[in-house]
Amino acid sequence: MSTLNNPGHFDCLEKLKTKPDMPFFVLLGSDPCAIASIQVWAEAAAANGVPAPKVEEARQCAQAMMQWQRVNGSKVPD
Repeated sequence: MSTLNNPGHFDCLEKLKTKPDMPFFVLLGSDPCAIASIQVWAEAAAANGVPAPKVEEARQCAQAMMQWQRVNGSKVPD
């Protein structure tokens, strides 16, 4: 899982430095849609051969977002 202060092993922002024109989409921990979106992505990724460590990191991110929302709440995305 990545934060700006602690980039994760699969930090997509590093990839953008080498391909700055590549489209990307950010889900914030406060977004009530983010958790389900990440969980669906993890299932699809696992079914399509994405390496298990990357899938597990996504699942851990969804868990961290759940915990964050319990403490901080969720809101309509910015």
